[in-house]
Amino acid sequence: MTEVTINGVNYTLTNEPTHGVVRLVQKGQSGIYTTLLSSFEEIVTGQVNGKSMTIQEAIGIIMKKDPAAVREFSMNLAEHKQVAVISLATGKYFTVDDFDNMPEREYKQIYDKCFGVIGGNMDDFFPSYDKNITSKMNSKEAQL
Repeated sequence: MTEVTINGVNYTLTNEPTHGVVRLVQKGQSGIYTTLLSSFEEIVTGQVNGKSMTIQEAIGIIMKKDPAAVREFSMNLAEHKQVAVISLATGKYFTVDDFDNMPEREYKQIYDKCFGVIGGNMDDFFPSYDKNITSKMNSKEAQL
């Protein structure tokens, strides 16, 4: 059995994440998207060629209007995806902040072990978020 120690606590790694951790990881990712999209609601509720736009189309439009917002979104999403791998493999939900005081080399070693155990990254576990933007913005999670 492969184990990692995170902030003084030992975790046995698994390739079968718990449903609770999976839900929390998905909710965290959804929150990152919602933060960006709700900041530009007037853009994302529009249409492209008479159809509701996808999230990727909306992000492309937002990029033209506010590149810094999209860069911050991209950085937050990338950090979340790395920590999600650790959460999925350990069965404990972590946030980016949980690793702030950890040396980078140690973090990388933990990430690599977790990646190896679950056999991939976060995207291997979840469907694409490139969905109809209107349904996302009308969901309960997207309401502010």
